[in-house]
Amino acid sequence: MKWNKYYEINLFSCVKHFIYEMPFQGKYSNPQHELPFRSKIQLKKEVVSVQWDDLNDDERRDKVSITCADGSEYIADHVIITVSLGVLKERINMFHPELPMNKSNAIKGLGIGTVDKIYLRYFHRWWPQDSAGFSLVWNDEGAIAFKKELVNNHMEDQDWLFDVFGFYSVDNHPLILCGWVVGSSAKKMEQISSELVASGCNLLLNFFLSRLYSVPETAEVKRSDWFTNPHFRGSYSLRTMETEKMGTSAEHLSHPVFNKEGKMVLQFAGEATHPHYFSTVHGAVESGWREADRSVKYLR
Repeated sequence: MKWNKYYEINLFSCVKHFIYEMPFQGKYSNPQHELPFRSKIQLKKEVVSVQWDDLNDDERRDKVSITCADGSEYIADHVIITVSLGVLKERINMFHPELPMNKSNAIKGLGIGTVDKIYLRYFHRWWPQDSAGFSLVWNDEGAIAFKKELVNNHMEDQDWLFDVFGFYSVDNHPLILCGWVVGSSAKKMEQISSELVASGCNLLLNFFLSRLYSVPETAEVKRSDWFTNPHFRGSYSLRTMETEKMGTSAEHLSHPVFNKEGKMVLQFAGEATHPHYFSTVHGAVESGWREADRSVKYLR
């Protein structure tokens, strides 16, 4: 896999091909050498309990028991946990016994934020072909005027729109603008209807751009829901004052857990466990390689 194969294409295509497609879709020249991992993937298996020590059965005392919402159980020698930090925070009590203090402190002390995208598709492109999009900057006068616009349109409770910081063109999709919203406003946006999201974005775009462009109604709106999705509970991790106060770090989150027999039973991967590239896909990928290497070295 060589980076210089891709340097001539645009950034978004480069990221897509290099990070997503190459590691996950690369194939051996001889298919017989491939590991049959696809047949091992179990879908719709939401984990509700991880019993990593003190199993009563003597034959399983050094194993890990994974129980799913559908009642199924899996027994493993080692488990690599890659769920998001948001899920770990919400479901820290699914581990039995409790995780070691340095691990639980890392889960509690590291932060996870919400960054959402709002995709607006139009029937025709109304902004210039060479435009990268629009960044929205408020002054006091503009904020007051927009509040009045919200009231006049019976949308006074849609204050999340103030935290939409821009709408930008999307490569290879000339009829789509992508809006960005962050923090508590993103969480609020996720909980309202798509129709109201579209109406709010249309009002916002017209407020800023109506002197230059005729902004039509959207044909379709799609938005992410990283916070309200129970399998994510946030977009990606960050460092906060609480992180420093508790003296914790990504390294603490990445440390494996050993049972009372001294056997490594739990490993943790994911972007939040990367000491440098947290909040990125390549950080998540590297953390997976790290834990795979750790397993290989441990089992040799």
